[in-house]
Amino acid sequence: MTHFARPAAITLCLLLAACGGDGSGDGTQPAAGASAGAPARNQTEVARLLDCARVEGVTLISAHRGGPGPGRPENSLAAIRHAAQAGAAFAEIDLARTAEGAIVLMHDDTLERTTTGTGTVADTYLGDLRRYRLVDPDGNETGEIVPTLDEAFALALEAGIFLQLDLKDVAPEDAARIASDVGQAGRSLIIAYTVEDGRAARNAVAGIGLSLGVEDPATLEATGIGTDGLFAWLGGGVPSAALDDRFADIGVETGAHAFREEETGQTDYAAWRAAGVEVLAVDDVIAATGALGAVRTHCPEIFE
Repeated sequence: MTHFARPAAITLCLLLAACGGDGSGDGTQPAAGASAGAPARNQTEVARLLDCARVEGVTLISAHRGGPGPGRPENSLAAIRHAAQAGAAFAEIDLARTAEGAIVLMHDDTLERTTTGTGTVADTYLGDLRRYRLVDPDGNETGEIVPTLDEAFALALEAGIFLQLDLKDVAPEDAARIASDVGQAGRSLIIAYTVEDGRAARNAVAGIGLSLGVEDPATLEATGIGTDGLFAWLGGGVPSAALDDRFADIGVETGAHAFREEETGQTDYAAWRAAGVEVLAVDDVIAATGALGAVRTHCPEIFE
């Protein structure tokens, strides 16, 4: 039987209570502008944020692997905190299972590149894993330890940033249920590379956000997956504005990444905004938010 580590669950529940949450975990709120006598359309925070980005014509930033930098290892709490302070809307994090089934933040199957440890994540127990220290992109040891998913959720709620979950070897339905269990289904996105993964996540938790790998609006509509709180992932490079318009016609936002362009050091972030992309995954959070603006500048009402 698989057990999940929950070292931050109590802290998260207290944070939810302090924010006025009712503990239901559905993450839905009435849509802005609903009349007092009419049935309100309930939307999650992620759905409202994506709609805001499309309507306002802005591009939101997703910090790849949390947004690492000097002294900030990838997939660390320090990186997530920094991404939130820099104005990113999302922190994209990678999930892996330890030997006993605890879910932690880790991109690689092995520990050598990003920690002071050796071996594989799957063969290491959480207690042993936490004795190692994370290293930053320059290979420098830091005081950061490998965080659990629960700790990332607690920090994200406190810092005011949404999590985008890259599942690796974690089942989409498991990640969706954990987000729901800690009251953050409405503040989370599951990265679904296939329609089957997206459907599994939504079958487990109907309101969970999705980043779905689909490049054609008709294909998306044919899946039958609800489009609220979902954006179409178009991959790397700047997509055509015409394709974004076709998705906009069915009320769907688009996402892409700028990694290859950032490697050249000559990234024109405004090109993605001109193409209509609503979510841009980047490595350089400071440069991207400097060019495209912080999320609270664009859509502050989502965080009120």
